[in-house]
Amino acid sequence: MRVSWRDHSIDFHLDDSACALVWLHKNIGSMRKLSVTISIAFTQGVLQDVMRGGSCCDLLESLPQLPPSLVELDVHCCKGILQLPALPVGLKRLNTAECTLTTLPVIPASLTHLDCYKCSNPEKLPRVAHTSITELNCRDCSLLEELPDMPGSLERLRADGLTRVDRLPRLPTERLKLLHISGTAISELPSSFPSLEVLWCGDTRIQQLPQLPRCTVLVLHSCQQLQQLPDQLPASLIELDCRGCSGLQQLPAQLPPKLELLWLSNCTALEQLPALPSSLFNFQCEGCSSLRRLPDLSQCRVLRVSLKGCSALKRAHSSQQQEQAQQQQQQQQQQQISTTSIAVSPAIKAAVPPTPATAAAVAEADAVAAWGFDPSDPARASTMLAAAGTYQQVQGLYQHSLSIGRRQRALVNVGTALRLRRVVADLQAGKNVSVGVIGGSISWGFYMQRGVNDWFAMFTSWLRRAFPSATITQRNGCVPATTAEYVSMCLDKFVDRDVDLIFLEYAINDGYTDTSVNTQHAQAFERLIRKLLQLPHKPAVVLMQALAQGIYGARGLFYWTVEALAQGIYGARGLFYWTVEDHYGVLAQHYQLPQLSVRNGMYHEVLAGAPGFSTAEIYPDVEQEMQRHPSELGHKYMADVAVTMVQQVFQDMALAPIDLQDEWSQRLMQVPAPMFPGNLEGRNLACLIGPEFRSVVNASQHWTWQNDGTAEKPKWGYSTSSAGATLDITVDTRAGLVSEDAAETTAAHGTTADARHGAAAAADAGSGIAASAVRLEAAKAAAEPGRHLLSQDLQQQQQQQQQQQAEVRDEAWWEAQQAQAEEQERGRLQESYVGFQDADMLVWVGYTKTWRRGGRALLTCHGGCRCNNVTVEGYHRYKTTQSYMAKVYTQQAGACTVRVTVLSAGSSSGGGGSSSSSGSSSGGRGSYFKVSGVMVTRRIGDYIGGDHTDVVLLNAMQGEEYKLAYG
Repeated sequence: MRVSWRDHSIDFHLDDSACALVWLHKNIGSMRKLSVTISIAFTQGVLQDVMRGGSCCDLLESLPQLPPSLVELDVHCCKGILQLPALPVGLKRLNTAECTLTTLPVIPASLTHLDCYKCSNPEKLPRVAHTSITELNCRDCSLLEELPDMPGSLERLRADGLTRVDRLPRLPTERLKLLHISGTAISELPSSFPSLEVLWCGDTRIQQLPQLPRCTVLVLHSCQQLQQLPDQLPASLIELDCRGCSGLQQLPAQLPPKLELLWLSNCTALEQLPALPSSLFNFQCEGCSSLRRLPDLSQCRVLRVSLKGCSALKRAHSSQQQEQAQQQQQQQQQQQISTTSIAVSPAIKAAVPPTPATAAAVAEADAVAAWGFDPSDPARASTMLAAAGTYQQVQGLYQHSLSIGRRQRALVNVGTALRLRRVVADLQAGKNVSVGVIGGSISWGFYMQRGVNDWFAMFTSWLRRAFPSATITQRNGCVPATTAEYVSMCLDKFVDRDVDLIFLEYAINDGYTDTSVNTQHAQAFERLIRKLLQLPHKPAVVLMQALAQGIYGARGLFYWTVEALAQGIYGARGLFYWTVEDHYGVLAQHYQLPQLSVRNGMYHEVLAGAPGFSTAEIYPDVEQEMQRHPSELGHKYMADVAVTMVQQVFQDMALAPIDLQDEWSQRLMQVPAPMFPGNLEGRNLACLIGPEFRSVVNASQHWTWQNDGTAEKPKWGYSTSSAGATLDITVDTRAGLVSEDAAETTAAHGTTADARHGAAAAADAGSGIAASAVRLEAAKAAAEPGRHLLSQDLQQQQQQQQQQQAEVRDEAWWEAQQAQAEEQERGRLQESYVGFQDADMLVWVGYTKTWRRGGRALLTCHGGCRCNNVTVEGYHRYKTTQSYMAKVYTQQAGACTVRVTVLSAGSSSGGGGSSSSSGSSSGGRGSYFKVSGVMVTRRIGDYIGGDHTDVVLLNAMQGEEYKLAYG
């Protein structure tokens, strides 16, 4: 168990008994924050139950007297504590969620946040009117019979699920911004809430609504006694949910102009609807059995109208079906006539934005679907869509959960989308299309039913429905708890070489550094992008940026990072910029890659706790503490963004179809020069992970080969807890460059100046003036990055350069300067590079860092090769287990042995590297060390951009610690 506060920390290490903690000593110093949590190495299934039930602290029955300096107390899920001691007068935050306290103590006036969610025993809350509380959560406190009067500072009140509460207390109506009272017995509200932005009062007994001039979200579901809405709804309203309001007979004559979501399902008394605003995109009225006709939809942005169970509408609508079908057929014929002479699919042209006629066709198609068409049945889908048109096919067979505005915000950058347009065209043409994703445990499908309800599965399922004639294959190559650098080194193990569309999701796993864009994270990510762009099918690469961890101030990222403490945001809600996605966004612009940002789409809604965006909704119960892996709804939001990207490209192609201009533009799909000078992607000579790793290892008896993961999510490696244990890894570190490699490198880097950088590296296999001449060409090309390659023949290149310089008046002066520069460059290169066989190679050793008794190890070289000694740190204070890679510079050798020696807990090495200092004095350090793989790479481009192969997360040689990646 760790008891942590702002400036100090103490670790208590328990055995596998979940009930070992019984008491805390009364002398707990002058701490400012006390958080009682426990970390135990359970299997995944047990751990979920422990986190959900909080059974680790069941035997902890009381706390000692709390220090007066304490500002935050968090005892959530400590169900053995029945009573708290007196609270300090300076306390600001108190969290007793899911506890079994019989009563709560007197609340100090300083308190600003009180969370007693699911406190099952108290029948009433203490007096709070005198406090400074701005946020109170007493949701699902099942025995509460009444609420106390609220302080004038209150801004957010969550009191939903209080089934015994039948009236509201005194509220600061002028200040309140959010009010949740769904599931209560409340029947009356104050006459006005001038500042209220979000009101949830579903399943209550209210009959009349108050004035809500600033309301944006109004949820009234299952208010069966509500018969009508105010004549004028607030102009700011965006979402209106009246599902199950069986007594509602009519809506106001005019709906708000900004309304985007209107849900009227099962409003059985509703007979007609007013005109719908043009802003509306999501309209549901299933089960409205009395509804006889729909309003005009021609001006709406409705992507789907759901009318299932509207029996009266079906009867009234049947007489118009023939006429609308004729209009639809005429519209399709007009679209086919308007197709240009260039070979363009009529189906692509059919995706034009809806006119009044096509809007009616969309409504009709969706009505047909609602009355018996199953979108999940591809066979029936193709039959219906043959008549309904391609617009319905691509746009209508997907029910978005995110509003159009939020999805547009999430489309940060679509770029030229040349490659993505080609993929969509292939889908339209019924070709074979391969789709993949690489990333961490979010896209892997952690807590989800993999392949069913993770976002990637939802997206590919929609692709198959939208393009039933195409043959779509998919591969989820995500590896939990790994980084982009790791996957880049072993790309073929995770990505099919014939992939056409690949998503990258590393915004959480690659962490965050509050520095410039030029970081080792970004450099490694660029090399991964370059490798993907050069795969045989020239795939479309899309950056899928997941929501940063701890967005709502969870005990996650912000409670663990030194940077957060240094900036005074300890325990604060997630900062907008606290993510690596902005660093990677620059790369997306440089390479013209689509970038999708879940943060941009819903950040403000999550912080506001808006309906559908609260942490309780977008994260599963087990993730409420860490806020890393999204719930099924969170995955649905990610799928929404990916689907919208393809839908937008599809519609753009209707306005500007694939033509000769696009064919010519394929030349622009050549990979440009690296954004970071010299950051060329290296060629991997070996990547041995998993069972393959055993073939190159000779371990002492103290090491154990084991899988710390599961059969579906394996984490193989050699581990030991014995200081002094050694493990030898023997690999071939010879470059093995031949002339074919030089040609391959040149072809891979396209026709920009970087081809010469690659050729120079290849030429290092030889020696003498010929190799220097090639390197000299590279240096010249680097001086003019935009110039295309000249002839491979150096003599022809010199002739062309002389012809260009003939226009210069003083040609002799230019030639003299050129000769002098060439001679200086040739001498410098010959002095620095004496042949590639003597150049350094890189051996990367994969290892694990953990907070559970992690130790140090020393890496040394034997068996005929030399290298720098490196000390690697296997311990960190963060409550996560993460894969890292240590970099070893070594010479070429046919059999180079890298020896891993586990050091004692207090020892250090005098090698060429230095160890990280994080957590070096804490009680969590031990001798546990795990080695998981080895990679061998060669360096390309060092002489123009420095060493571009630094480790991403931990440079063990320099002792530079970067933000942790959370898988």
